[in-house]
Amino acid sequence: MEVIGYGDTTTIIDFSLKPVRDESGQVVLLIPEGRDISDRVHSEGNVYC
Repeated sequence: MEVIGYGDTTTIIDFSLKPVRDESGQVVLLIPEGRDISDRVHSEGNVYC
């Protein structure tokens, strides 16, 4: 996911959701997680922003 910030700044975020389930297997909570992977993407040459 690309996030456009102040000015022309673009940050590439690796975003995921982890479900937490109760005893019956129903999803009762989603835990969001996001990491800034801009440097890694740029260093690997996968620049798409």
